Amino acid sequence: LTAAILVHLVGVFLPIPVCLFIVVRNPRWRSVSVWKILAVIASFVAVFCMVRYYFLLHLDAVTRNWWMPPISLSLLASTVSDASAITLNSGHNAGSQADLLLQGGILLAFAVLAVALLFGDWKMSLPFSIAAVAYWMEMVGYSVVRTPVFLDRTALPGLVPFSGFVSLQVVTIRRRWVRFTAVGALLFMASCFAARWAMSGAWTPVEETKAMSELLDSKRQGHDLVIIYPEYYKVPLLYYTS
Repeated sequence: LTAAILVHLVGVFLPIPVCLFIVVRNPRWRSVSVWKILAVIASFVAVFCMVRYYFLLHLDAVTRNWWMPPISLSLLASTVSDASAITLNSGHNAGSQADLLLQGGILLAFAVLAVALLFGDWKMSLPFSIAAVAYWMEMVGYSVVRTPVFLDRTALPGLVPFSGFVSLQVVTIRRRWVRFTAVGALLFMASCFAARWAMSGAWTPVEETKAMSELLDSKRQGHDLVIIYPEYYKVPLLYYTS
């Protein structure tokens, strides 16, 4: 956790979900030594203070022109859409109709899986769901109160405990036909996700830096001033720019 906190700002949001998971997961947490609890809390506080006063001292200046989008319902909806492969469109050609049919199948699989999960052992899997929800709530709350940090990539760590929650719920379903139905829904959604990525996402660059560099080379004159923003685009652009 200390390494994660020091490497990336997202790491700061990990201690609380991890602590909640440990407390809820252990039914005998009240018998844990108070000194051990205080030692863990003190280590988190020390690391947080170091990050706050040494790494985030000039946070206001850095985030004055922050590139990440502000938190909004549309951003949350797009993040869920990207994570679930559900992107409904309003086209009227044959391709869009087939896409709508596929999206309808994914929605139906989600509904079937949600109902099937109700039959699992919540006592065993609840700590995983609490950890995932706590992490996402931290990201949203910090984005509202302080600085926008919620994005599909920063929300990704929450999928780790959430996947554990779904898996445990499925394997603890006592009724065999319900468990097989849940597994079938998961396999269908996984196949759709893999097919969507193989047909579109695998061939699409994450950042269009090479295309941007080619456009820059074709338009730039000898003494033109070039301003690159955000700053992290500088290295890949200079790599591709002659």
